[in-house]
Amino acid sequence: MDDLAVLFPAPVTVHVAGIQVKVPELILCQLPAFMAAAAPLLSALDGGGRMNTEILTERVDDVIQLIVICCGVERAWVETLPAREALKLVEAIIEVNADFFIVALPAFSAKLTARAVRLTAGPAPSNG
Repeated sequence: MDDLAVLFPAPVTVHVAGIQVKVPELILCQLPAFMAAAAPLLSALDGGGRMNTEILTERVDDVIQLIVICCGVERAWVETLPAREALKLVEAIIEVNADFFIVALPAFSAKLTARAVRLTAGPAPSNG
């Protein structure tokens, strides 16, 4: 993948329920709603990074909301999708936003933490 594709990932287009759905990269104003919907889903991951059955029994509403936020589609349409088709959209959401969550955000957080440590360390004591 070239540098521009990492910085500006192209939307992923998914054929779902007879239509093409474009899944773009998240924009800043979507992050709070995205994280609210994604947090319970992330908590449903087991230790190996796999979704447990909770996702299918208790978190369907979160999956629906995640798709609505990220794909700009109507909730009523998502609610009627076969589960397998909904998973295609979730996969596309992860694909198009992976660099942000896996590379950019953790690197930014580490950089901020290191800077905060340097700023709060204060001046070095003198031996005068």
